[in-house]
Amino acid sequence: MKTIYLVRHGQTNANVTQTFQGPEETLSEAGEKQAFRLAERLQNLDFEKIIASDYVRTCQTTEPIRQLIDVPFETSEFFREEKTPTSWLGTTEMDVRGLQFAEDMIEKSDDSSWRVEDAENTQDIFVRIEKSLQLLKNDSAEHILVVSHGNFLKQLLAYVLLDSKGSLKEIASFKRTVKTTNTGISVIVFDKGRWRVLTWNDHAHFAE
Repeated sequence: MKTIYLVRHGQTNANVTQTFQGPEETLSEAGEKQAFRLAERLQNLDFEKIIASDYVRTCQTTEPIRQLIDVPFETSEFFREEKTPTSWLGTTEMDVRGLQFAEDMIEKSDDSSWRVEDAENTQDIFVRIEKSLQLLKNDSAEHILVVSHGNFLKQLLAYVLLDSKGSLKEIASFKRTVKTTNTGISVIVFDKGRWRVLTWNDHAHFAE
């Protein structure tokens, strides 16, 4: 049975201010502390490899882990965050434009021609989800830690929860109805030819 630990990166300042962030966004001071607490927790887990998205904040989140646990590390573009328009970086997600974009990602999920500037659409995300799960399934490691991003992970988990049979709209809607915690841990397994969700957004490492 293959076990995948899915982790959202540590907090960034853009997470706090709810602004659009790009690949170069770094962890905040709080995010760095979260990453160290996560690393301490992960010492008790058995994994053979770390795969992170190639964004700065995910790679930073793995640094304390790699200091404590000596396993191979690689990055993959498959695990990047949902891409929003580059021209919007640094602006608020909560203005009319940002809220409409979030709604359209769901409501226009079946329209492959819908796109805002250089942003991804829902079908792009769906393709990356399938590629990321195929990458994990084919990897020789049986226990893998993946460090990725909130919106992407929510949709990947929706894909698994719906047994890969959910519509694009159902998968995209999942990010609107659930929340994740920075450095929260979710667990999926591949067993007997199918993916299953075992744990959702475990953040017990924050308990005093």
